[in-house]
Amino acid sequence: MFDPKSRAVRRGGASRTVRSGQPRFPNSATPRGGSVSRSKPRPSRRTSGVGRLKLALLATAGLIAFLLIGRAITANSLHGESEARISAGIQVDQNTVADTSGFAETVGRLAERRAAEGGGTLTLYKGAGQKPVEVGHTDLSVEREGNPEQNAGLRARATEKKVTDLLTRSKATTVTGDGRDLLSLLQALAADKPDDGLAWDVVVMSFGLPTAEPSDTRILTAAEPAAAVSSLPADVIPDLNGATVHWVFPAATGNQPTLNPRTTLWRKAFVQHLIERAGGSLVTSEDRNVPGTADPQSPSAPPVPNIPDPTPVPTQRLPVPPGAPVVTALDAGALFAPDSTVLIDESAARAQLTPLIAEWASGRYASVECIGRVAAFGSPEAGKHLSLERAIRIAEVLQSSGVPATPIGVGVERPLAGDPRGAHQRSVICTATPK
Repeated sequence: MFDPKSRAVRRGGASRTVRSGQPRFPNSATPRGGSVSRSKPRPSRRTSGVGRLKLALLATAGLIAFLLIGRAITANSLHGESEARISAGIQVDQNTVADTSGFAETVGRLAERRAAEGGGTLTLYKGAGQKPVEVGHTDLSVEREGNPEQNAGLRARATEKKVTDLLTRSKATTVTGDGRDLLSLLQALAADKPDDGLAWDVVVMSFGLPTAEPSDTRILTAAEPAAAVSSLPADVIPDLNGATVHWVFPAATGNQPTLNPRTTLWRKAFVQHLIERAGGSLVTSEDRNVPGTADPQSPSAPPVPNIPDPTPVPTQRLPVPPGAPVVTALDAGALFAPDSTVLIDESAARAQLTPLIAEWASGRYASVECIGRVAAFGSPEAGKHLSLERAIRIAEVLQSSGVPATPIGVGVERPLAGDPRGAHQRSVICTATPK
């Protein structure tokens, strides 16, 4: 019969009966494990409600902590991070101007774009003739009270500060190794590659003519740029697949001669083919031919000689018919460093201007104007400024010979006949007008 004073206890599929009021383990004063079972008073509804509230608060706090920790990991971890990335590298030596303004402009523009799109990371490396060092990295997200900053001005200033801080740290970072090991710098940048499919910008500031084996351009310039790149061993080529590359060429200083047009073109083509072989895409390149000095703490590097460039010098037809203007057209693309006001060979410019100088001495001419033009690339404002500065430089050559020339820069506004982007547009044309 069912005894209401007993209850069935099921354990492991078998049942046994325990009399009410009897100990569960009748042959022992204490249960197994040595603990004493003590009954506790049932919590009241008030106590139960407080407990539930505490549990809810603890759960909420745990969730917040989890999110904050996850956010900190996302913001501070770099390698293996699944987000957009900017990998930037500076290469220094005693023959390269240390001015980083062009590099900072490019990195800053890209960093601001990443910040506007929600963030990413920026890593900066610095190298010379040996393996580069990592200067540091920074998170490019800009937030206010946990939300993305919507004010473009505030976001730009915050991003600029992050870039400036890294560049300041770079100036205090010392690198070692004589020479210029470009492949080592690119390999360090390649190691910073993000996950496939994510945006990846690579920014390089380097003179671009390495002197370290196996890419010593003092030897490689004997061949065409494509053949020089093809001759490099496969195991030294960095993996830049998916990277959009931006290159800033600083000016030469120290023992490095200013590059002539032929060497400049070879250097650009060499970098282009090297990036393509590495799987990247060179989208911008800029020659910052701003005179200056090298970083005094940077290692030395051997100069790279220019490739011989026997550019023929056009001559003015003589004699000039009486009453006719004297026109001398100078090829600015050959006389000036690319995208620069640096006159490579003043003696060549003076040789071309000699007929005009001689005619001016005859006293038959009232004025001389030198009009500078550029090909239709880049912004019109920058082109006009460059054309004026080049016209000023040529006018100075005439003025030093007693010809009061007036410089005028028209940029792309008054192009010559033919393709507005043709090489012939890069010119300074000086005209002596008869009285």
